[in-house]
Amino acid sequence: MKDQIIHMAFKAAGADFYIADTASEPSRQGGVELALEFATDGEAQEAFQKLSTDGTVLMALEKQFWGTLFGRLQDKFGIRWQITTISQS
Repeated sequence: MKDQIIHMAFKAAGADFYIADTASEPSRQGGVELALEFATDGEAQEAFQKLSTDGTVLMALEKQFWGTLFGRLQDKFGIRWQITTISQS
């Protein structure tokens, strides 16, 4: 994992993009995980709960060492998601 990207962010054409290497073998979708960032913990928790229904929680939505909520899941369609909250700096 030492050469993997844990978090990269950039803006292009007015949109924010977040990229990270996968810690597991690439899935049928090529190792891509979609990230959603929310302004509040409540919004993030609601999205996480709805997307994980009939899916698989890969990493529980919890407060992380960098200070925001973060979790990973695979929805019922096999799409992998990262759910996070906006950094409170």
